[in-house]
Amino acid sequence: MDAHADAAADRTDADADAERDSATAARYRRVLSMLPRGYRRHRGEELLAVMLDIARDEGRDRPTPAEILSIVELSLRTRARGPLGVVRRLRAGERSPF
Repeated sequence: MDAHADAAADRTDADADAERDSATAARYRRVLSMLPRGYRRHRGEELLAVMLDIARDEGRDRPTPAEILSIVELSLRTRARGPLGVVRRLRAGERSPF
């Protein structure tokens, strides 16, 4: 194979990886959409990054049932605390309960 063919093959592999990563991120974003908007605004990108890192390390391209259940539970707990939950209390100067 010549250098041009190698470069084209590398681009194709990179494009496939980027497309797979984008689809994986979309799946995780869909799961995270269960969280209240205020919580997602403050913690969404951090949660997404951690979940994607774990999925990549484990060779997965979608959330596990346990991850989905965990987000459902977090969503219910956060909503039970009221709008913005802990975030509002932290802005008011209270210590985090965590």
